[in-house]
Amino acid sequence: MESISVIIPMYNASTTIERCLQSVLHQSYKAEYQIIVVNDGSTDNSFQVVESLIKKYHLSNIQIINKINGGVSSARNAGMNAAKGSLIAFLDADDEWLPEKMSQQFEVFKNDPDVVLVGTTINGIILKRYFFKTFSKINVITLNNLLFKNYFSPPTVIMMKKLLDSIGFFDENQRYSEDLNYFMRIAFKHKCILLNKSLSNCGSGKRCFGSSGLSANLKEMENGELKNLRYAYENLGINYFVYSIAVIFSILKYWRRIIIFKLKR
Repeated sequence: MESISVIIPMYNASTTIERCLQSVLHQSYKAEYQIIVVNDGSTDNSFQVVESLIKKYHLSNIQIINKINGGVSSARNAGMNAAKGSLIAFLDADDEWLPEKMSQQFEVFKNDPDVVLVGTTINGIILKRYFFKTFSKINVITLNNLLFKNYFSPPTVIMMKKLLDSIGFFDENQRYSEDLNYFMRIAFKHKCILLNKSLSNCGSGKRCFGSSGLSANLKEMENGELKNLRYAYENLGINYFVYSIAVIFSILKYWRRIIIFKLKR
């Protein structure tokens, strides 16, 4: 039986963490689940909510790591350090999985032994075409693809734990777009797949930018994205022409987001 470590960073999520945990416990795919909730310095009663759930339902496969607040990368890294499963899955404390998520992702791993990471779409989205790329059900996502769009929302991702040996951990010094930085490093060396099915509900379906939290700071989001592109150019073999096109495209996306945000206010 597969062993899966599910890493859930938690910060002031007392109203959503139970629904999040239930979505893991109710997966149709039967495996050994190690659920690691990393309490990243919550100031509400999130810790007590999780603790009471563990006692109420006798959930021995859930462990809580308490740490001072250090941000989502620090929390994910703490969970990855404690992971014992052969696979690592990410989930955020205000998100939830559909019951068949794990089973459908495992079909991808089973059918292609070269795959090390599988993500899905979110919030009912099914991709058809984006920047000259046409999508089917199973899609290889390369480093070049990630230069123009991050196809891997962390709560959809499951990856081989062995990647920690070659890729390492999230960059705790990067506060914005740190997940894209990590997935770019993986895609540079390994085969990554996007399963074009919506199997997670994230952030109550709100826009991925300009809504709340870190994503509300559009300028810093853009700075993080440009930092990733520079990193890819300097460290991941991206040539200057592709780098320049990606930078221009990123800036255009940024101004589009600004306009959309202004219109939605």
